[in-house]
Amino acid sequence: MKNVQRLKPEYIDVAASIIADISSGIYRTPANALKELVSNSFDVGATEVYINTGYSNFDVLTVSDNGTGMSIEDFIYYMKHIGGSVKRIGKDVTEGGRPIIGKIGIGVLAVSQICKELTVISSDGNGKKFEATIDLSEFEEIEARKRQLGEHEDSRIRIGKFQPVLYDEQKGKRYTMIMLKNLNEGFSLSLKKDFDLPNLKQRVANPQGFLDFVREIGSARRGLTQFTEYDRLIWEMAIMAPVRYLDQGPIMGEKCIPKIKNKLDNYHFRVIVDGLELRKPILFPLDEKVKKRGVDYGFVPVNFNGIVGSSRLKFEGYVYFQRKAIIPPELRGVLIRIRNVAIGYYDKSLLHYPLPTGPIANQVSMEIHVEEGLENALNIDRNSFRETDLHYLAVQRKVFEILAGTKKEALERKRGVKKKRLPVFDKIRLYSKRRRDFEARKREKYYLENLENTIRRTLRTDFSIEEVDEVGEQPLAMIDSKRIRLYNKNFLWPKRRDERNVFRKLLIFKEISENLSESIESAKRIFYQLLERSRK
Repeated sequence: MKNVQRLKPEYIDVAASIIADISSGIYRTPANALKELVSNSFDVGATEVYINTGYSNFDVLTVSDNGTGMSIEDFIYYMKHIGGSVKRIGKDVTEGGRPIIGKIGIGVLAVSQICKELTVISSDGNGKKFEATIDLSEFEEIEARKRQLGEHEDSRIRIGKFQPVLYDEQKGKRYTMIMLKNLNEGFSLSLKKDFDLPNLKQRVANPQGFLDFVREIGSARRGLTQFTEYDRLIWEMAIMAPVRYLDQGPIMGEKCIPKIKNKLDNYHFRVIVDGLELRKPILFPLDEKVKKRGVDYGFVPVNFNGIVGSSRLKFEGYVYFQRKAIIPPELRGVLIRIRNVAIGYYDKSLLHYPLPTGPIANQVSMEIHVEEGLENALNIDRNSFRETDLHYLAVQRKVFEILAGTKKEALERKRGVKKKRLPVFDKIRLYSKRRRDFEARKREKYYLENLENTIRRTLRTDFSIEEVDEVGEQPLAMIDSKRIRLYNKNFLWPKRRDERNVFRKLLIFKEISENLSESIESAKRIFYQLLERSRK
């Protein structure tokens, strides 16, 4: 190979406090760590990120993008300033207009819990590319903790070294490739252990393939627990990455968060894992029994823009709710996104809602996209918040108001003041009541049709039962020899359905025996046949 140039070895010295946190495993799953690499690609203007997991051996994992790339000088500088990112100094957006995600500057080392060695290959278009392999195997958590305890927080630890190599490259060609090698045994085994299960499928390299994947998981009542760790990795990456929504998502047939969807579309940012293009796997409703808006499901917009403390907090989103528990269960709760990236997963506690909710909490899914603010509340793992932060408390308060309303609204409702908009929990109860009433009317109609047919067969004549929503002097009346009218609002009707049905049969027997030219024995025969044929 022409013009190969080996540079002097470089050592990686990192703040002890940063390394101690990273080494303890700040990311709960591998997807959380990979999210940092995807966010870096987003920040450098990439339009495509390809992740190859090494399926199905899972021995080497590669992340490559077509972003601006790096020079060797840039790379060395970044590696010597881990934990002190300068990406946002003087700016909050990229030259292409994207909001800059990275802030803490630990993206590369975030994968230290996945592998012990990584190789970075990159070119910034200047006619040279570099390759540097970083060996992190000599770094151990216990040693980092000891040094952290024994020295000041600003002390630095040498965790490894690399020797950059320069090669010639086509001018104008920009890219970055990161290869994760010597993968941790637990990571590889977790992906391999379910490989022989029948529900593990080779994914299809198109958006429709991902829609099929979402529908498959959405049809599982127990969600991801019924699938493999490989499926979970794909799902979690799709939830967290700043990728587009499905064309129909997040709510089918509804214009929900159109501005946010347009922004994500205009970023032209794609993440492809093993040939499958990821989209946000959020699609409601997936339950075949939840069909009609206003009866089975609904949604309300979420908006906030104001000064909290001494800085601005701005966010928008939606709350989706339905009369049944949401499936898959991974979509229940509240998900907060900052600069398009998910912070952790859905919080099923609804940001620690203070009152008992029972099963109603499983019927709510909320996404909050934070455009400005809340970042100071982020913990170093970028997956959780410092919950005493003023911005976090403001988001929490807004969520509680949307779910249950304010104390003032509750008092007004008690006084009979009608409100155009009900809080979400009240809407869920209303929708559930509407559905119960609908099902009750449906059962009632079926019962009366059955009863009517039984009388017709017994009397061998046309016979009809007419329902009216009136009080009436009696619960029912014989209009003529072929028609009985039921007065549904009469106070004599029992409330319980089974008692009401028996009472109705007795009254019909009475009317038939008194008003039809039948003998008592014939009337008894009719009544017994009614009882026998209309038990339901």
